[in-house]
Amino acid sequence: MVDNNINLGKEKQFEKLDNLVEKQGGKKEYAPERNESGEDGLIEKTAENREVDLSGKEKTEGGELGGIVTVSRQRKVRQIRMKKIESVLEKGLDDIYLAMPAENKEKFKQEGGKTVAEINGLFERGKATAKKIVNLIKKWLGSIPGVNRFFIEQEAKIKTDEIINANFKND
Repeated sequence: MVDNNINLGKEKQFEKLDNLVEKQGGKKEYAPERNESGEDGLIEKTAENREVDLSGKEKTEGGELGGIVTVSRQRKVRQIRMKKIESVLEKGLDDIYLAMPAENKEKFKQEGGKTVAEINGLFERGKATAKKIVNLIKKWLGSIPGVNRFFIEQEAKIKTDEIINANFKND
């Protein structure tokens, strides 16, 4: 009974590996080898001379970990963080945006996209501080014509708190 569970787990892992290799257009080869921990296991060698062991970790020829799984996870985390930041920045600005002239709307939207990317970059590099985020948001909100500077200051601080809290909750 225990052996069946182990085999089922390995079959699922093989299916995942097959899918990864097929997406890359690589050739599948399975060879019984020992892991670094000394346990017997199967390691897949792809056409690009990489080895992926059954845990889903990828090894390059030099033996370093990284690659497909890590990059796709980082990309997913980055996209999720960008969506969170976008939703926080656009919250409560619907009326102001709709009241803008068409040429200002486009400029405001582009500046907002740049601001989201810059804030996301700060988090990605680990350089995010409240002061930097507040300054970026104030600069972006300053592009709204005829808005009170106290409103800009207050909104920037509120949005900064929300962004920081959202990123710490899910990290």
